[in-house]
Amino acid sequence: MRYVVSALALSATLAAQYQGEPPVLVNAPVQTPTFGAAALGVNEVAQIGLMPLRDAAGNVLPNQWYITATVKTASPTFFQLWSGTYVPGRTPSEIVANNDVASLNNTTVDMFACNVSSDLLAVVCDTGGATAPVIATRATPVGPFSNPQAIGTPVPVGYRDSNLFDQVAANQYEYAYVVGRQLFKVVVDATTGATIGTPTTVVDANLVTPAADVHSHWGMRQWTGIPTEWGTCRALIHSKNDSSADSYFRSSLADNTSLPIPLFRIFDDANWKANPASIGGSTFWAYATATYGDPMQQDIVAMASATVPATGGALTLVGFAPPKPTPQIGIVMLGALGAAGLPIPGVTGNLGLNPAGLVFLPGLAVDPTYGEVVYNLVTGQLPRQKIDMQFLVFDGATSRILLGNTAQVNPL
Repeated sequence: MRYVVSALALSATLAAQYQGEPPVLVNAPVQTPTFGAAALGVNEVAQIGLMPLRDAAGNVLPNQWYITATVKTASPTFFQLWSGTYVPGRTPSEIVANNDVASLNNTTVDMFACNVSSDLLAVVCDTGGATAPVIATRATPVGPFSNPQAIGTPVPVGYRDSNLFDQVAANQYEYAYVVGRQLFKVVVDATTGATIGTPTTVVDANLVTPAADVHSHWGMRQWTGIPTEWGTCRALIHSKNDSSADSYFRSSLADNTSLPIPLFRIFDDANWKANPASIGGSTFWAYATATYGDPMQQDIVAMASATVPATGGALTLVGFAPPKPTPQIGIVMLGALGAAGLPIPGVTGNLGLNPAGLVFLPGLAVDPTYGEVVYNLVTGQLPRQKIDMQFLVFDGATSRILLGNTAQVNPL
């Protein structure tokens, strides 16, 4: 459904020191066996990727998932690539391994960061500390990947936490990689490994306090709404080494040096949290003390930022919550960023907007499979300043109200 939003309802904000509110944790994070070593039939799980499963014709199969992972087994005892499928409730096993990425493994070195594109036609991975990451392809979303190609300059060799964001053309994808304190994306030709154009900075942790290495990036994708937008990356989760590897959220994958969107920390403890995946607002992080145990599930209510031409046009807003079979309603609030977070009795999370002049978009049901709401809006002319918003979720089963992160509409 499309809604028409007047420019008067989208009042621009004034600059402020306060950066807004982070995503809210729905519950205390816990380690979950759902994607753990026993479920995958391995010894350790060091990275997990999740995409909706597709049939051979490319159709998305509801509530079925394609898994890629980095694992350790009894033999070999170093990191290797793994793939399989996940169907909740399937018996005798919800998770079934396949050999789709097996041919990419080098059985003499650590492999790492096995991640597929949203169309399931390309896969990337790291191939060791001194060699280039690779990209491989297949003709349909079913069967083994082949034709591995080294990804070319300016991507450095070594461990880059390889991942794929949006597809930009046939056989061309945004390849995402880390270099120290910076996360970049660059378009790569999946058939040759050659990069196209210049890299874009997604996160520059030199610009924040504390400055620290970033890594383990995952694009949170949209899977409902207009079908042509399915698979689009809307927000980002990643790790940042403040103390250990802490889990972070950024509401945009746009250029970090041109859009001043903050990095929000989701969770911090003394252990290693890295290489995550997500289904809506349910995020799953490889979790290690001395070795990797079951992944940690961090359920969040979060919202993506968005851009729209200053002259007006189509605007897509996406909010995320943990997928649940019981009813949840999501509401986007528009207004001006407040001076500080405002606690509200009975509400989990703080209000980050000035309560004066709030505009509420119509409430929408959170999709029970994909854990998201999508607003497809049409705007008139907008001022060339950012517009603040925040995502609210009402959980009908628990009668809880949760306030997620503040986000932005950025007129171009």
